[in-house]
Amino acid sequence: MRILLTGFEPFGKLTANPSQHLLEQISAADFPAGTDLILERLPTAYLRGGQRIRELLEEHRPDLCICLGVAQNRQHVCLERIAVNLDDCSLPDNDGELAAGREIVNGDSLARRTALQLELLLQESAGEAAMEGEGSPGPGIIISNHAGNFVCNHVYYSALQHIAKQELPTHCLFVHVPMTAECRSPGEHYTWELPTQAQLRRTILALAGRLARQVRPASETGRQ
Repeated sequence: MRILLTGFEPFGKLTANPSQHLLEQISAADFPAGTDLILERLPTAYLRGGQRIRELLEEHRPDLCICLGVAQNRQHVCLERIAVNLDDCSLPDNDGELAAGREIVNGDSLARRTALQLELLLQESAGEAAMEGEGSPGPGIIISNHAGNFVCNHVYYSALQHIAKQELPTHCLFVHVPMTAECRSPGEHYTWELPTQAQLRRTILALAGRLARQVRPASETGRQ
């Protein structure tokens, strides 16, 4: 099983990005023996981020690609069902680029959808949480139908479009994570309790394990 796991650098007023910190806290030792884990921090920039995810998919041809990004206004871990073919945000990316109503891939589909079974993931997550009991719970997991119109969505759409066009043996999912207590910028205030990085790490590792079980490795079907 080959897994590509990506996160993002800080952007805007963020001084730290939980998705980047997850890359620093996760290693191949957290996965079953034989797992080939590729970790990559992506630039929070439309063009460079989209280009880099395509390069990574082409180079590594992973069985599973999990892209992580932070959504400060969300309390849950969000499984993004859909990416839309649109860049449209009032916040400039880290290269200073503003995008308004621009297609990511000219003339391509309005939206693309992950092939992974997200409803099954939720059922499995709920079942495992019930078995574990109270303990030290992390953030809940929900399905989202909107990955935004910033670089997260740009990277997700770029990945899904490239996988389809090149007929790669890859399943892909974008996962938005909430802000964590450790990465909160000075002066930021939230009306809910932020999870810790340790709690978020446990949640993401459990999710990655369930995703991996859904995906049949391309090596079993003759990866070249």
